[in-house]
Order: sequence, then structure tokens, then C-alpha cells
Amino acid sequence: MYFWEVIALTNNEDRLNTRDKIELVVQAGLQLIPVVGGALSSTYFGYKNEKRFKRLETFYEEFSKRNYLDLLPLEDHDEEVLIGLIERINEKVEHEVIEEKRLYLINYLRHTLAEPSTIKNFNERLFFIETLGNMTTIEIDILLQIYKGEDYGTFGSILLNSYYDEYAVVGSIGRLKNYGFLLVGNPRGPIVGAPTNPIRDEVYKTSLLADKFISFCLTE
Repeated sequence: MYFWEVIALTNNEDRLNTRDKIELVVQAGLQLIPVVGGALSSTYFGYKNEKRFKRLETFYEEFSKRNYLDLLPLEDHDEEVLIGLIERINEKVEHEVIEEKRLYLINYLRHTLAEPSTIKNFNERLFFIETLGNMTTIEIDILLQIYKGEDYGTFGSILLNSYYDEYAVVGSIGRLKNYGFLLVGNPRGPIVGAPTNPIRDEVYKTSLLADKFISFCLTE
């Protein structure tokens, strides 16, 4: 099948969903690469699908082994909301290459099934799984370090207790702020005549939203 024939086929919304369309376009695009295109396309999709199926299989096997006793019956949930969240979980599991994050998704599924899923909490739970999917393990480590601290964490203490590059820590803290996960303060105030480096003077504590996220996603 030629590339533009694939594009035309993907415009038939009655036959294909968005995900199928994207995969067909990618497959056709790979085949356009000179010399290696055909073989690369077959290898890529064979490997990708095998890994996705294996991740899902392993995920649910691991979940079932834990024998959670606090899961609620289906009638305690809004069925449409619950199915929507499980669809999101499956998408994340299929594409998540980091085992540690797939284990966090087990926590998420456990709490989703153990606490009623309703229209009222749908947006928050959707935010949690989308954020978990987007987070790096560096961000998770830093968030947990701040959460477990007895007092406000400083940039220096975070850097000292991590193995990450300084700029990776700076970027991660910025993203955690954007998620709404950090309360930020500067108790000392600016020092007259000192070089300007605001982040080094900041102190951090997890927000209420972060505490709920950690309880729901990062804690079994």
C-alpha cells in the first residue's frame, strides 16, 4: 500500500480509530525510508506490539498476585468513569518502558478500584494518571524526598541527597511547580549584594495536591 493510499484510508473515520490511523501512517512512513524501510517497518511494529502485549500481561499478573482485599464491587463505581480510567491505565502500561513507573500504575489501579470512581473525582484522577505518565523518575524521586522530609527541603539539600546533575534538578523542580505539587518559600529573603540565584534560596514543601497524588499513585 502506498503512503498516500494510507492517508486516504485514515480519513475514513467509520473504519479506523485515531490510534489505528496513526499506526498506519507511521508504518507507511517507515516503509518510505530507502533500503531499510520495509524491514524496519516490520521489525518495529512486531517488536512494539510484542512489548505492549507483554507489558499488559505482566502488569495484570503482578496486580493479581497482590491479592488486594479492599477492592470495591462494580456497583460502587460510576461504570463509565471507571472504564474510562482503566482505558487510560492500559494506554500508559502499554507505552511505559520504565518498570518502576509501571509499578506506580499498579498503585493507581489499586486505589482506583478501592475507592469509588465517580464523576466528582474523575478530573482529579485523570490529572493524576496523565501527570504520572509525564513525570520522569527524577521528578518522582525529588518529590518523594521533599515529601518525606521533616521540614522544608532546600535546593542544596535536594542536590546533596540525589545523584542527579544540578540542571536536571533545576528542571525537575520547575516541572513539579507547574504540576502544583510544591509550596515554595524563601524564609531568609534576599541578601543585599549577593549574586542573584533565586532557586538556591528557595525552600520547598509538598502541596495538598501532591500529598493526595503521592497517596494515590506512589504509595501502595
